[in-house]
Amino acid sequence: VRLHTDEGLTGVGEITHPYRPRETCALTEAMGHRHLVGADPFDTEEIWLRMYQGDFLRGGDVGGIVVSGVDQALHDLMGKA
Repeated sequence: VRLHTDEGLTGVGEITHPYRPRETCALTEAMGHRHLVGADPFDTEEIWLRMYQGDFLRGGDVGGIVVSGVDQALHDLMGKA
C-alpha cells in the first residue's frame, strides 16, 4: 500500500493475502477512505485505534493484514519526514 500526504511524502507498507486478494484490496481501499483521509499521518496510535475498533475485528484475518500494512506505511512515511 502507498500512502500519500498533501506535503508530498509517500509511505509504503506490505499488504498481501494468498487466498483473498480481492477482499484484501477492497478492505484496504475502504479502510483508507474511512480512517486515513484527513487524518494526521504522524498520529499513528489514533489511526491504529480507529482501524482496530472500526474494521479489524469485522475483517477477520484480512482486517489484521490491512491494519499491519497501513501501520508499516505510516511508519515509513514518518521515517522520510
